[in-house]
Order: sequence, then C-alpha cells, then structure tokens
Amino acid sequence: GLARFQYNCSMTVITNELDFSGEEAGRACETISLGQLFSEILPAFPDPYYEREQTMTFHMIETHTMPQDMLSDPLVNASGYLSVCLQYRKHGETTYQVYLQDSGGTANG
Repeated sequence: GLARFQYNCSMTVITNELDFSGEEAGRACETISLGQLFSEILPAFPDPYYEREQTMTFHMIETHTMPQDMLSDPLVNASGYLSVCLQYRKHGETTYQVYLQDSGGTANG
C-alpha cells in the first residue's frame, strides 16, 4: 500500500492588546492563511489515480501559550486557514505545530 505522509511546520502567533469596542462576546477573531506554509503539495506518483481517493487533513497542536487563556477556539479548516479568537484584554504569544496529513492509501492500499 501507499505510505502516509505528513508535512510539519511551526508557527507563532504574537498579539498586542486590541481594542474590543464593537466586538461580539468580548473577543476579536482573526483568520490566517497557512497556504504559504503548505505549498506545492503534489501526489507522490505521476499518475493521480493512486491519490484520488485520499483526503488531506490539517492538524494543529498548541505547544506554548502565554498567558494560558489568551486564545480560544483555534481551528484549521480544510482550505488551510487558521481561525483564532483573542480573549478580551489578553495579549501574548502562542506557538502551534501544524501538520498536513493524507488518509494513507486507497481502498486496496
């Protein structure tokens, strides 16, 4: 069968204290494109037949946050966009390990 693969990278989100006037529920949310971190991802074989049944999934692991409750609800969607929400009156630094992984094969793999 085909082996699984994954691409790894680390990213750090550094925030300054924001003005929350007009923000809902006391937090500000941002969406960040991860496209430059994961670019030119191509099938391992010249024939895409081997890859067409596979799915790609972004995974994210928080490795460092100061202060602990600075961000809430981090999410990487299927298109490679990270959405994070900064809590009211919080600022600091967060580091994530983000990786993209395929489903690891075909029905006969």
